[in-house]
Amino acid sequence: MKKMKIGKRILDVMDQDDFIRRSILNPQISKDLAEDTAVVSGNTVYPVNTKFTRDMVNVYDAGPVLLYSKPEDVNHEEYDAKNIIDFENVENLRDAIEKQAKLEQQERTILISANNIYTPIVKEEDTPEMALFKQAIAKKSIDIENYKPRFGSDYSNDLRGLAGHSITFFKLKRFCDIFDIRASVTFEDKKNAPNPIGEKLTTCINDTID
Repeated sequence: MKKMKIGKRILDVMDQDDFIRRSILNPQISKDLAEDTAVVSGNTVYPVNTKFTRDMVNVYDAGPVLLYSKPEDVNHEEYDAKNIIDFENVENLRDAIEKQAKLEQQERTILISANNIYTPIVKEEDTPEMALFKQAIAKKSIDIENYKPRFGSDYSNDLRGLAGHSITFFKLKRFCDIFDIRASVTFEDKKNAPNPIGEKLTTCINDTID
């Protein structure tokens, strides 16, 4: 696995032969790969595009050949192959940890850059847990587009779900992980409850522990 940050995306990087091999097996795969894949050729990494354009660094699958574009008036440093984080060539555990830390830091620089702040609207019809979750998202002051790779292929439906009035327990846990939120649930007695628990029980409900 090879990764590289280009613009506001962390892309999977593959060589030309591997890309062509996958394209032959599935001619429609280019559209899917355009979401998060780039092809390395020479010293340059080209993001996969669904159509050819000369205005940006990109590669287009034209069937029997790949069409590359590398205009002169762009920052070539951003597309330099030396920036690839290569998890296929790891010398030892320390090297693997350092590469993972570098990748996480690059993702962090994307997530904390906010051009369009996403503020979900809390409505009277919202369930208590949905209202609280929307408040938490609003306080983070995020550009939700930067989190798109974490959602996967269901991004559009998930975005609509964030505007809804209720949320399932499973989806709440998943969204909390996506947005780096640690969520907890607490059980305690109602006032004058028969057969009382006798104490307050709290646990984290998702995997975001640190």
